[in-house]
Amino acid sequence: MTVVQSTGAIYPDLANKTVLVTGGSSGIGEAIVRAFAAQGSNTAFNRYQGNRVRAIVKELASQGHRISFSSPPTSLTSPRCVPRSTRSAGVLGGVQILSTMRRMDERHATLEVTPEYWDDRIAVNLKHQFFAAQAVLPDMIEAKAGSIVNFGSTSWMIGQGGMAAYTAASPAYAARRCARVSVPTTSGSTPSHRAGS
Repeated sequence: MTVVQSTGAIYPDLANKTVLVTGGSSGIGEAIVRAFAAQGSNTAFNRYQGNRVRAIVKELASQGHRISFSSPPTSLTSPRCVPRSTRSAGVLGGVQILSTMRRMDERHATLEVTPEYWDDRIAVNLKHQFFAAQAVLPDMIEAKAGSIVNFGSTSWMIGQGGMAAYTAASPAYAARRCARVSVPTTSGSTPSHRAGS
């Protein structure tokens, strides 16, 4: 691994860990990609904004970071998107950290929401988080360690209006923090794994 200078704190336990960030091509997601790269993590993320992503990858790679990205076939809601992203991260090693950042908080009037629009927003803002976690869980079980960080919104807590579908998905992030799944082991025991952050 090439040592790259960082202006912030360095956490040695993140070095060489493989990280998958969904929605890491802009905004907070891009900042998270850059932060993990600065820690020496092997960082993979979804590609949504072609030219922007190529610039990010080129910049970080030129600094000695191990970086990878995947191109969703259509959108994050596609059944092929998460497996493709996981395979992209896999070239850097088994995924040990998942950060789900992809969100769509486009403003919309409640009276204009159609069933199709609702389903699409729930898929983008909630569905992918579960299936991304499901996809990386085998890697984490094999490593006997892993972290899943789901970013949510406080819009539902403060009663923010103008984006009902987005706000409706937000409490589910908090609920998933309490969810657990049981995974059989070779010894026959079933340890619990947190399904959320």
